[in-house]
Amino acid sequence: MRKSTPLYHQKKMFPVKQPPQDRKLLFQIGDKEVLQEQQDKLKLFADQKRPTPSYTSGDLVLVTKPNQSHKNAGVTSKFVPRRDGPFVIVERKSPVSYSVANTDSPQLPV
Repeated sequence: MRKSTPLYHQKKMFPVKQPPQDRKLLFQIGDKEVLQEQQDKLKLFADQKRPTPSYTSGDLVLVTKPNQSHKNAGVTSKFVPRRDGPFVIVERKSPVSYSVANTDSPQLPV
C-alpha cells in the first residue's frame, strides 16, 4: 500500500500564486517599459537618416503656432491654421533658435 506524504512537502513544489490584480499590474508595467525601449530604438534609427535643417539669414520659413482653442469665442483648434508665415530669418541666435521678421518689413523682428 502507498504511503501518504505530508502536505507540507508538496507545498514547496508549487509556486505561490499572486492575486490577479497584482499580476495584471506587473504585466502593464512591463509592457510600458518594453514599449518605451522600442520607441527609443525607432527614434534613434529615424534620426540617423533625418538631415538637420540649416537655415541662413534671408531664408523664408513658416512658424508653428500652438493650438488655440477658445470655447467662449467659438474657435476650435481644428480649423485654426497650424503654421503662420512666411517669415524671413534675420539672424541665428543658437543652433535651434532664430530671429524672424515679417516679409513686408525685414528690419523689425517679430
